[in-house]
Amino acid sequence: MKKMLIALLAVAGLASCTKSDVEFESNQQQIGLSPITQNRTRAMVSDSAFPANEKFMVWAWYKQLPAGTTISTWQADASAQQTYIDEKEFEPKATTQNPTGLWAGVTPYFWPKLGSLLFAGYYPATTELAKIVSYKFDDADNVMTIAGYKPTSDNYATTGFVTANTTHEEDLMYFKMTPASSDSATNDTGNTVSNESNVDVVFQHALAWIKVTLAEAENTPADATITVSSVKFTDVCTTGTGTVEDLADIVWATTADVADIEVLDAATVLGAVTTVKKQPIVIPQAMSGNIVITYTIASSDGSKFEEVKTIALNTLKDDAATPNTINKWEAGKCYTYAISIGTSEILIDPAVTDWGEVNIPIEVK
Repeated sequence: MKKMLIALLAVAGLASCTKSDVEFESNQQQIGLSPITQNRTRAMVSDSAFPANEKFMVWAWYKQLPAGTTISTWQADASAQQTYIDEKEFEPKATTQNPTGLWAGVTPYFWPKLGSLLFAGYYPATTELAKIVSYKFDDADNVMTIAGYKPTSDNYATTGFVTANTTHEEDLMYFKMTPASSDSATNDTGNTVSNESNVDVVFQHALAWIKVTLAEAENTPADATITVSSVKFTDVCTTGTGTVEDLADIVWATTADVADIEVLDAATVLGAVTTVKKQPIVIPQAMSGNIVITYTIASSDGSKFEEVKTIALNTLKDDAATPNTINKWEAGKCYTYAISIGTSEILIDPAVTDWGEVNIPIEVK
């Protein structure tokens, strides 16, 4: 990778003065970012590849400081800070100079010659999200704020990276400020990109992903038909403000807005394990509601009854060797609620008590 060239030529003149010529490399290098996603426990993305053809938003701050300057040193330095990239779109750009397809500015942005840059950003790149996301970075503060966020899918249809064919607008992600500043001469990470440097930025999921599976319990009689007509999560907070401060993970504060989330589109007859298609993405929060399951159990002659089972969400435990109570949804985690319903045949064990003899005398005169 080419490095910034500064040539200083000292020439002795007749008057013993020194002439210094400063020459900069003529090929200006465009800023390229290499996005990856950081997996956590059951994270929504199944690998670390950022989805192709998707855009994200970027900030970059400039100071005339060497690459590798940490955030704390940067903030303590008295040099003037400039916002160079102010919440602008980056998109994948595969070119002859960028054969691996780094993400670069929709409007090209270029590396500084003397200073370095710190980066931060979020996904997706939508005008609606841009209205509520802000970043404050100065000598005292370093915080990204996502104010009054509400998932845009009112009916909580299948969203995010659930399958390769879905749109990704629901999966809110962010990358923290790069922990050290970068310039064009110090970003070679073994990439084969020519004439363009790159910075790896790690996206993290800001929301929680909810999945439900349904199954008939083992040893359920063959003549029994169990049909689930509704699976509902109640009192789910739908609006909140997220903050990413310094290099900490996102923290959410929810509002009083709540809704019930129905995940079944149609009644489902139980059998082998099936995954419900509707998989809501929700704001991380402490659980205060219930999971409500409505189902019918029918006999082969059509006789049936309906039951409604209500369970407090914050009483359920995971399937770890030492089970943990799951009383909150955390950012970057996928929670699978595995519902299994069975039944037992109604059996009646009749018993007859002995006849009790009762003598009733009748006298006829």
